[in-house]
Amino acid sequence: MLQIRYYEDSEFEVDDYNEYFVNAECTPVLYEEKFIPVRCKNCGRWFIMKNTTFSHFCKRLISSNPPKTCRDHAMSHNFKEKLKSDPIWEIYNRGYKQHYARFMKGKMTKAEFSEWGEYAIELRTKAADGELELEEYQRLIRI
Repeated sequence: MLQIRYYEDSEFEVDDYNEYFVNAECTPVLYEEKFIPVRCKNCGRWFIMKNTTFSHFCKRLISSNPPKTCRDHAMSHNFKEKLKSDPIWEIYNRGYKQHYARFMKGKMTKAEFSEWGEYAIELRTKAADGELELEEYQRLIRI
C-alpha cells in the first residue's frame, strides 16, 4: 500500500518508490510541480524533494534520544570527516574550542571572542590558499 507523508520544506516520504513512480499518471505531475525523487544516502529509502531544497539525505528520525534525522547525522558526520582529513580545519576547530571555553568562563568578552573569530577565519582562508605555512597558522591562531 502506498503511503506518502509530508515533511517541512516541501519534502515527502514515499514507502514504495516503484509502486508510486511507475504509475504513469503521477510521474508527469511530480516533475511538472518540480518534485524530484531522491534516495537517501544514509538510510537508503526514497523521498520526494521539492527543487527548492537540495539534499541527499531525508528528514526521517533515526534516533529518538536525542531526536536526530538522517540529515542531522550526515551534517555531523561530514564535519567530523572534514576535521580528520584537513589539518587546517582541525587546527581552526581546536583554536575555536579553546577560545570559546575562555569566553564561557568569562575570561573573554563577547566582542573579543567575535573579533578573534573574524581573525581566525581570515587566517584559515590564508592557510587554505597557501599564503601561510601550517606551523605559522597554528601559532597565530592560538593568540
